[in-house]
Amino acid sequence: GEKSVNNIAFIGEFINSIPDMCFLLTSNGSTLDVNDIACSALNFKKEDLIQKPISSIIHLFNQSPLSEIINQLDKEKRLYLAETQVVTSQGNNIDCKLFLSKIQTNEQTFLDTYCLIVRDISEEKKKELDLIRFSSIAQTTINPIEITDPEGKIIYVNDFAEKISHYKIKELIGKHFKKIVAPESLKTAISTFSAQLKGKEVKPFELILKDKNNNKIYLKTSEQIVFKKGKIYGIIGIATDITEHKQLTAELSKLIKDLYLLQQIGQELSSILDLEILLQHIVRHLKESLNYERAAVALVDNKTNSLVVRAAEKPYSRKIQSR
Repeated sequence: GEKSVNNIAFIGEFINSIPDMCFLLTSNGSTLDVNDIACSALNFKKEDLIQKPISSIIHLFNQSPLSEIINQLDKEKRLYLAETQVVTSQGNNIDCKLFLSKIQTNEQTFLDTYCLIVRDISEEKKKELDLIRFSSIAQTTINPIEITDPEGKIIYVNDFAEKISHYKIKELIGKHFKKIVAPESLKTAISTFSAQLKGKEVKPFELILKDKNNNKIYLKTSEQIVFKKGKIYGIIGIATDITEHKQLTAELSKLIKDLYLLQQIGQELSSILDLEILLQHIVRHLKESLNYERAAVALVDNKTNSLVVRAAEKPYSRKIQSR
């Protein structure tokens, strides 16, 4: 009597010391005891949870009867593991992992008694789902995505980053980000990376990378620090390729500069009456705008094929041939 009472008390203390939901079950599926964590997680009173058939709260035991699982467990003499869902009093499903084992004891009270531990893995499942969603988005987006570890080494790039950099993904993994940043952007890249690791807010910024062929890639980048179990896992950068925009802006700037130059030339030439002086001005502007070492202009009479006038920025030794 007293020994049995002490054993029952010990078992009660034992299952309450387990940090997961825990049920003591008989071979026919009746619940003998349940710990406080299970009552709290499933929002049941202890007496109500003990009276409920285990198959009514654990989906797996609806599909595979507990008696069959126990027979298999007794034959193979090992721990039974499975993933399923457990139902709360509100009808919500919690993803869980089951650990079922037979209690080894000579105590008559606990002969043919089994310990079922139910571990909540809903957070892990959510992270797995988030990872699947991220992977799906990352591989289909037209934005280059890169993750670097706290040391600055690349641990992930998506397909579009591979496409614009002309590197293979396996060539980028393990490479330090400084190896692909253009010299003129290196200071910016290092300072923003350091600021992120210190927890400072970093606004979107422009960055110039070098592709495998040493061509420049202009990016507008947003970065975010990634944590795992409370520690810094890395920094994820999502960028927009603005290379074409930069090229168009440079071409437009050059065009505006050329137009302004033509306007200046026009203003100068409109006040010149002497043809030779006029041609000399044209030659000078041609040389400056086209960045030539020397330039010359010759006018030929179309009827007589004779040289009418010529002008050169520097003495031009090559003979002018008439047509």
